[in-house]
Amino acid sequence: MLFVPYIEIGAFVFLLMVTVVFFIKENLYTIQGIFYAIFLSLMLLTLALDIAIAYTTSYVQLLPLWANKLLNSASLFMYAVLSIIFLLYTLILSDNLHLIRCGKNRLILFLLMLPAVAFSSLLFFKTELVFYFDDGLRYTQGPLFGLLFVCAALYILLGAVIIIKNKKKLTPVQFYTVLLFIILLAASLVLQYHLPSLLITGAVIALGLTCMFFTYQNPDAYVDELTKLLGRSGFLVIVGQIIRWQKKPKSIVIIDINSFKTINNLFGIAVGDGLLLSIVNYLRRVAPNKRRIFRIGGDQFALIADSADTTELVEQIRRRFKYSWNVSDNRLHLSVSMARIATDQCEFTSEDLMRLIQNTLFLMKESGRGGYIEVNNEIINSIKRRTAIENSLRSFEQNGCLELSFQPIYSVQKKRITSAEVLLRMEHEELGPIPADEFIRIAEMSGLIARISRFVLVDTCRFISENRLWKYGLDMIDLNLSPAECLQEDYANKLKYIISSYPFEKHILSFEITETAAATSTGQILEIMETLSAIGVSFALDDYSQGYANPDTLIRFPFNAVKLDKDLLWSTFRSEKAKIVYRNTVKMIKELGMRIIAEGAETAEHIEMLHELEVDFIQGFYYGRPLDKSGFLDVISGGNAGRLNTKVWN
Repeated sequence: MLFVPYIEIGAFVFLLMVTVVFFIKENLYTIQGIFYAIFLSLMLLTLALDIAIAYTTSYVQLLPLWANKLLNSASLFMYAVLSIIFLLYTLILSDNLHLIRCGKNRLILFLLMLPAVAFSSLLFFKTELVFYFDDGLRYTQGPLFGLLFVCAALYILLGAVIIIKNKKKLTPVQFYTVLLFIILLAASLVLQYHLPSLLITGAVIALGLTCMFFTYQNPDAYVDELTKLLGRSGFLVIVGQIIRWQKKPKSIVIIDINSFKTINNLFGIAVGDGLLLSIVNYLRRVAPNKRRIFRIGGDQFALIADSADTTELVEQIRRRFKYSWNVSDNRLHLSVSMARIATDQCEFTSEDLMRLIQNTLFLMKESGRGGYIEVNNEIINSIKRRTAIENSLRSFEQNGCLELSFQPIYSVQKKRITSAEVLLRMEHEELGPIPADEFIRIAEMSGLIARISRFVLVDTCRFISENRLWKYGLDMIDLNLSPAECLQEDYANKLKYIISSYPFEKHILSFEITETAAATSTGQILEIMETLSAIGVSFALDDYSQGYANPDTLIRFPFNAVKLDKDLLWSTFRSEKAKIVYRNTVKMIKELGMRIIAEGAETAEHIEMLHELEVDFIQGFYYGRPLDKSGFLDVISGGNAGRLNTKVWN
């Protein structure tokens, strides 16, 4: 039998180039990557053996007979080995290889290898049953040669079952690439069986390995283009491997660069990129393992240390950030927030760990710049609470955890309740009542605020319309507009569409906007105010005197009213300076022609002072705590709306 090697010669050359590129670029060093490298190397050797025997069997007299037999045996043995490697690779890809640590699973794996081991034994101890050279030195297949195809078919079938059964554990690219590889491999075996002289199976395997390289196995897919560090996807792969296979605890050090966006805005992206590269070069010098530095976000990095104690490393990095960074003749000062997570605390998947890291970053930002968090059980419990709240918010339409409440607002001129602020309350089935500032912040960080805000607006409009609130002398219902909402595309028209869907006079609605929202989303806020003002909706500047208290905000934006923050009111009874500020702020706003709503009135002294200053409206516990819908309707319909009896509202 004469073999035709030309297809495999081309495959060998191409796969050699792929292999060289892979080994040059490979820096992930995962079990999957290692097995893929083994697969590549063994396939190259197999192709080389195939090409060699194509010529040695054609010119059999050039080599001793024993050498020809050895080459052919080695070639067939490699195919048996590749079958087992393929099976193991599917176990790795489907995240099941770690299960072989169980004694029962090891026995199953050993039994699965027996067919390949049996065939290999025949090759070297009963070679003539697989192949032999006849009296004319012609290569001839033996009676048991077909066992090779049976073994290969068995492992291909098992691999297909593993891949299909664990489809959800693979990315779509991985699943369809491997499935196509299996189909082509099965077809090539059938073709090879009927045309034994045409060496095609090796070329098909080489093609499959090449497809894997150009889809999901390419090391570049895990590398951050700017810093050349492994990125977030590479971090997930490495950490997942550590969690499953770790023999001793390791530490993950999280580094969050504060105010990096400010550097980009002030000095330009080029300077920002240069700063990142300077930071990366420093981290490479101090990192315990140069291969375990990751860029997991725009200005966030992670280091994996073999030691559980990273106190010295953390302090070294924090000390460095006390000094400036020289980039393009600019001396830039930055602060850094850091955290440490021990991998022995990570009894979950790498995706769970990533959520833990994201929540830790959230806590780091809350703790202030330059902070450090040691992730312990208390922190993990805090994060579990946050996760539980987030999960509940994700299905708030089904579980009913969110409910509107209404806090009455007293009109000084009319001497009765004429308006109310819509507040949102959350009741978790296990955690109980959740403070508004806590769950709103979580909603904003998790991207749920848009859905929740729509629910609040729709439910408020429905409540106003169905109960005809204007019949009870209510002039205004106030709703808060968060900064995150205003960033949505075409948000002004979305609001207008919802409001216009309900039959009531639109002047009963007023949106409260914080100064922070006005400052950070100026264009969007102006568009919203212009669009909704055209249909009668009014606007109030919320929490004025908290934060910047910039008079320019009052000048630039067409606010109808200003809400004075409660903290300033309370401080007037502790500081004469605060009283002067409050008095003059009221005077300034009144001269600008805007209504004044004073928040935080809780005592008779507060009420007396606010009446003296002639504010327009008063909001606070003195006139009423937030009430649910039925309680609010009872109050405004029962003749209590004009009474100044605190007991009515508590």
